[in-house]
Amino acid sequence: MTDLLEELDTHGLPWGIVTDKSARFTIPLLQELGLSNRTHASSAVGIPLTPSLIPPRC
Repeated sequence: MTDLLEELDTHGLPWGIVTDKSARFTIPLLQELGLSNRTHASSAVGIPLTPSLIPPRC
């Protein structure tokens, strides 16, 4: 995976991360892995910080 990200960065191609995890877990993990400050990382998309991870019933 590191080689792929290096190649994408070398060519200036944006990339992002999609996860089903809460931002409170995702952001620290990306920081720990050194992925939060990469030049061409455009975004990380996941579950927003909400009081409940279970959606309300309609």
